[in-house]
Amino acid sequence: VGSESLIGGEVNTKAPHDIGLSEAASAVNCDPREYRGAKTRNGRATFGGTNGSGTGVKGLKPWTQNAGTSYVVYKTTNVFWHASTSGTASIGSGGTDSAKFNAAALDNILVIVVDGIAPKKWDGQTTGWAALGGSPPAEAKYACVFVSKVFLAGNDAAPHTIYFSATNNAEQYDSSAAPNDAGSITSQEGGGDTIQGLRSCRKWMCI
Repeated sequence: VGSESLIGGEVNTKAPHDIGLSEAASAVNCDPREYRGAKTRNGRATFGGTNGSGTGVKGLKPWTQNAGTSYVVYKTTNVFWHASTSGTASIGSGGTDSAKFNAAALDNILVIVVDGIAPKKWDGQTTGWAALGGSPPAEAKYACVFVSKVFLAGNDAAPHTIYFSATNNAEQYDSSAAPNDAGSITSQEGGGDTIQGLRSCRKWMCI
């Protein structure tokens, strides 16, 4: 995985945000913080997995770690898998069978959320996921990264609340554990529409 300039060849000596405007228009970005017009081209490898006859896929999350290893995480019924150039393996199971999952990556941790279970994390190195640390909400259905924080929502016990992590720390949601800038925002408490999704891109987040 690298970045390919318009004049040809691979740019692998600079961080994504330092490449500048020499990238092809069809490229997609990786850095959730400061883009400055830089973009990183999709990887050249092709890989996938077989989920069995009649088994639907309940979400996909492509993820490239800082070290350059690329994965696609996907869910079938209540089983989560990762596919890479080296093969496919399960990383965990749980949650509502029919529910689509969401995931957000920050600092080499992939935060995975789905209806029915507490938020999980996967580091791409261990064979299975683990509970997300730092006092996250008991449940979440939606996740995204914005301004170097993980944002979570979809807790049935607090459907109007958005939780956000400390900056550059996917495992700190307790605002009382100083020093950090984690916290939560509650909108229309006690009434109104519940949060139905989170999406972020460059310098905006949509709720």
